[in-house]
Amino acid sequence: MRGTGERTTDVSPGTANWRRFGLGLGPQYRWGIGHTGWEFDLHAEALAALLTIRGAGFASNASDSAFDLGVGGGVRLGGGVGSWRPWVELAGAGWLFAQQVYQQPADSSVSLPRLEIMLALGVSYWMGPL
Repeated sequence: MRGTGERTTDVSPGTANWRRFGLGLGPQYRWGIGHTGWEFDLHAEALAALLTIRGAGFASNASDSAFDLGVGGGVRLGGGVGSWRPWVELAGAGWLFAQQVYQQPADSSVSLPRLEIMLALGVSYWMGPL
């Protein structure tokens, strides 16, 4: 699962507030770093997301949603000793369809970014072999 916080794009005289929330499916390859308990992951994925958009600051605000498809991948370094495993990840996503926000009646539009780069920090709980 993947999601982003709400983002804002200027569409004069107001703004479009939007986010993507979705799922990814794909391969992952993991290398252990010696006997340290740390690991290096490389992953690629096909992405399916729900894009939600809502206007703010217009004479009449509207909202909409759309389905979006993309591809992504990234690298993650994580591990440590014990069950709690901190990690850092650098990942990217490229969205296949151009998504635009329209402002009526001026017929102006703004394209949403089709490429996203993310840096994430987190912690996982490792339960060991099942």
